[in-house]
Amino acid sequence: MPDAALAWSDKYRTPDTEALVAPLSETGSALFGTARDHLRETLECTETLDWHGIPWRWSFRLDHGTGKNAETLAFLVPDPEKPLLVTPLPVTFLGGLRPRELSKAGRDLILNAPEIDGTYWVEWELTTKTGLAETLGLLDKRVAAITGEPTAQPARR
Repeated sequence: MPDAALAWSDKYRTPDTEALVAPLSETGSALFGTARDHLRETLECTETLDWHGIPWRWSFRLDHGTGKNAETLAFLVPDPEKPLLVTPLPVTFLGGLRPRELSKAGRDLILNAPEIDGTYWVEWELTTKTGLAETLGLLDKRVAAITGEPTAQPARR
């Protein structure tokens, strides 16, 4: 195992954020930071760093709301090989989306994700700004569904 990935893989030592992000590629680090900032600041999620076992190891859980009303919105997994944004998406939420609200690749990823107890567990690889923007847009809609607030609709051309 490379030394750079040791912080992410060492179950017995709680790493700091810097140690987890350091082994990511330049692009992976930038996208990871963008996702993390959006979830914490724009969507007002509370972040917790925990050991989640293999394959996610040390990763960040981001919850929206507090106390009994807290709902896990995403996990940020700083895998040195392929950083991930994992989103638990309830079937009831997905049923309310129009088919063209996501790209074909996004729809396929959701449809091929494992479904457990009415929730799709979708692993989005953090590889492009466009893919991340689509995923964050989906999470914006998810928060709007949780809070009952409307989301901004894109202008029609």
